[in-house]
Amino acid sequence: LFWQHGKEYAVRSGKWKLLLAENEKIKLFDLEKDIEEQHDLAEKHPDIKQELLDALESWKNEVFK
Repeated sequence: LFWQHGKEYAVRSGKWKLLLAENEKIKLFDLEKDIEEQHDLAEKHPDIKQELLDALESWKNEVFK
């Protein structure tokens, strides 16, 4: 699931949610354990972060040609 709000983008895959906002670092959350999105796990799970970021970039390239 992908979405955009203004200059913010997000992708949800299973329990993971990745947030990408202009001029902010990429954030990754485990929504099964952290529904309030308080604990950024991007540094602990760089492989998942990159996988979701790649998927988001592909979606952006397809939708915003």
